[in-house]
Parts: sequence; C-alpha cells; structure tokens
Amino acid sequence: MRRIIIGICLIIFGGPWAVAFNEEDLEKYTAMATSDPHPYGCEGCDLSGAELYPCKNCSLQGANMSGAVLTGNWSGADLSGADLTEARMRRVDLDGADLSGANLTGVKFEEGDLDGANLTGANLTDADMRKMRSYKGNWSSAILVRTILNEAKLEKINLTGAVLINVQFGDANLAHGVVTDAVICETLGSFNVPWDELLDGEGGYGHLMDQNCELD
Repeated sequence: MRRIIIGICLIIFGGPWAVAFNEEDLEKYTAMATSDPHPYGCEGCDLSGAELYPCKNCSLQGANMSGAVLTGNWSGADLSGADLTEARMRRVDLDGADLSGANLTGVKFEEGDLDGANLTGANLTDADMRKMRSYKGNWSSAILVRTILNEAKLEKINLTGAVLINVQFGDANLAHGVVTDAVICETLGSFNVPWDELLDGEGGYGHLMDQNCELD
C-alpha cells in the first residue's frame, strides 16, 4: 500500500520519477519477489516508478522499470530487454544477472555489482556507474555514450564490438579486458586507461576499429 501511495503522490505532484505503474503488476511482482522459490515471473510487467523489493533470480524479461527504485540483492535476475531508463540502483547486487538488450539510459548505479553479468547489446547512454564492479562481465556490443565509469573495477571485461563515446574512465581498472572491434573515440585517450596494453598486449586483447567516432 505504501508503494502505491508513493506512486500516486509522484503522479500528482510531479518530479523526475512521476510515472504511473500498473497496480496489478506491482502486486503480482511483490507476491513473486516475497515468495521462495518464486512461483512465476513478471515478464513485460509495468513497474515504472515503483519502489521494488529485492528479487534474486527473478524473471522480469521486457518489463517496464523506468524510474523504478531497486535495492538489495538482484543477483541472477533475468532483466533482459527490460526498460530501466533513469532507474535508481545504488549499491545493488546484480551478480550474474541477464541485462542483455536492456535500456539503462540515465540509470544511477553507483557502487553496484555486476560481476559476471550479461550486458550484451545493452544501452548505457548517460548512465552513472562510478565505483561499480563487473569482473568478467560480458558487455559485448553494448552502447556507452557519456557513461560515467570513474573508479570502476572492470577487470577481464568483454567489450567486443561495443561502442564507447566520451566515456569517463578516470582511475578505472580494465586490466586484461577485451576490446576487439570496439568503436572507441580518440577523446578517451585523456583518461587513465591502459589502451596500449589492451590493444597490443601479449594476450591479443584486440584493436580499434575506428578512433574518429563522432556524435550525430
């Protein structure tokens, strides 16, 4: 009930998360998230703007979670194709989660955990992911435009075929990452990333396909 009241207040008074979730979908999600094991999934549910219980290993493929607030343990969750635009997920645990094809535009994910997570084809435009970690994360073909990854721990990350434009990598750790065929703007040279090691290392870590990418 408290979450429903919060949603109504946001709709009436406005604000950056003033979006209406579907009350039936929220009730279905809450029942699923608080059951162990989860009796069903909530694929395609409209949870936009809702404050959500932690949901380890839950199924939310294609759900609308734009502007939602996530907390706690979401490890192993299936969020493939979900809309998480401007969602707030500070310090959320998404170890091993499936975020392939998800829209994470403008998401707030500071100090979060994505170890071993699948972000293949995810859109991370304008995402704030500073101080997060994604050891052995699969970010192949992901779109990173103006993404903030300062102080992120990205050891052995897979960025094969990813697009990186004006990404902030200040003090980030990309040791032994894979950037084969990635499109990387030359402006990234100003950040503390060992591109020479990544591109020409003994392990054959890949090469730049285009150093002169531009925003349209």
